[in-house]
Amino acid sequence: MKEVRIIIDDEFDHVRDFQNGFAAVKKAGKYSFINSSGELICDFLYDEVLNFSQNLAGVMINDKWGFIDTKAKVVVDLVYDDVCSFVNDYALLRQGNENIIIDTQANIILKTEYDGIIRLSNKLFKIKKGDVFALIDQNGNFLSDFEFLSIKRLNEKLFLCKQKINGKVKCGVLNEFAKLVLEAKFDDISLINDEYLLVLDGFLYGLFDVNLNCIFKPMYKDVKFIAKDMIKVRVGTKYTLVDKNKNELSKNSFDFMKIIDDELVLFLENSKFGFMDQNGMLICEAKFDEVGEFVGGLACVKIANKYGFIDKNAKIIIDVMYDELRFFSENLAAFCARGKWGFINTKGKTIIEAKYDEANSFSEGIASVKKDNRYFLINQNDEILCEHEYEYMSCFSCGLALVLTSDGFIYVDKNANIVIKEHFDEAFDFKEGLAQVCIDNQWGFINTNGEFVLDLQFENVNDLGNGIYELSKNGHKFYLEYNGKITLNPFSQGQIACISKDIGWRILRLLELKE
Repeated sequence: MKEVRIIIDDEFDHVRDFQNGFAAVKKAGKYSFINSSGELICDFLYDEVLNFSQNLAGVMINDKWGFIDTKAKVVVDLVYDDVCSFVNDYALLRQGNENIIIDTQANIILKTEYDGIIRLSNKLFKIKKGDVFALIDQNGNFLSDFEFLSIKRLNEKLFLCKQKINGKVKCGVLNEFAKLVLEAKFDDISLINDEYLLVLDGFLYGLFDVNLNCIFKPMYKDVKFIAKDMIKVRVGTKYTLVDKNKNELSKNSFDFMKIIDDELVLFLENSKFGFMDQNGMLICEAKFDEVGEFVGGLACVKIANKYGFIDKNAKIIIDVMYDELRFFSENLAAFCARGKWGFINTKGKTIIEAKYDEANSFSEGIASVKKDNRYFLINQNDEILCEHEYEYMSCFSCGLALVLTSDGFIYVDKNANIVIKEHFDEAFDFKEGLAQVCIDNQWGFINTNGEFVLDLQFENVNDLGNGIYELSKNGHKFYLEYNGKITLNPFSQGQIACISKDIGWRILRLLELKE
């Protein structure tokens, strides 16, 4: 079972995510904060709070805001109508009609009665008057007139601005000194890969780098990066490739193009697929009717209703001669020829002749097959291990396979003996010793002994595919790693998690699964 140690034996009305080492907790309508050891830093005093940022947190009592430090000492008096968290040593506040900028020492940098102040960068702010904006520095010095309809950050040094030019709204680019470095004459501008500016003029796209060097003027109907320096552009209804220096990488135009496995460019020409490398050099002419994803360096292809495998050089490794083919698993792939199933190895040699009516892929050395309306488990030597009765059987994982009965899903071992007898409405294969299961729309997790590691309590479980499950309960999300480690946020704050209980909240530290 999972070892669970209670850090705070207390219940809260609400618990927020940990950020910067602290989490806001609510009890009896008032807020406080806990640190990562579960210690309260102050009494439950505040009607509302913001998360800690730069060791300061906004707090509110009786509709008035101020800031406290990590020891709960008030560093900015609670006299403001609204505040924003500190970013890059500055915070924005509002008091009556005044908008105010302060630093982390509570020094007032700027006061203004304009309609609003919004931070754009460490040293640049935009202020609003009516429907237009101007730019000021951190000392309140004006860097521009009120001439912009909007200003948005592209990166630390470049900002998208919109102006009305001859009655039309046009986009340009400002630098960190509020100088217009790209004329406001485009219909749209967006940052691509943090390195390029994609501009739209009418119905045509152009490209600049972030140093404002023009790569190509607006001339293409579509522009997409399919690799770091490889750009797919559309002229009319066809696509071709250019690089960041505007060099054409392919002399021909194609109906479709995409990058495959970060190495090859798949293209469609006259309803057939072919391959190029990232320099636009032809690797294989367009001759395939279908091309699958590369798995283990091989991809399944189809020509004239027959299937085979190619490598990453688009060389046919296994002849295109089969009626159906499955992906390789444990160096064997199931194939169908003349209505019967067998197995080939990665060299295309037949290892198990085509004699079965159905065949699953091998997993943990075992495959389920069907012959003469009977089901068997076989090994890679085509030896029958046992007979079973299940029409559906998943691949083996952690020594168990999921099977479907008339009463629901159960798990069997490699002799088709029932190991986990409880019937589940829905269930999945085991991953690193855990499997997600569902009964009556409630999800939980079991181990290979059928014991619940996490009880049936979650409304939804989503396998994110990167070693982490996303769990949903009572409107809150939690994350469970395949190895049984649970956390509110898998990318920060260790294994501290907030688990919702029917009677409230508890702060728990959930340690790794113990064998």
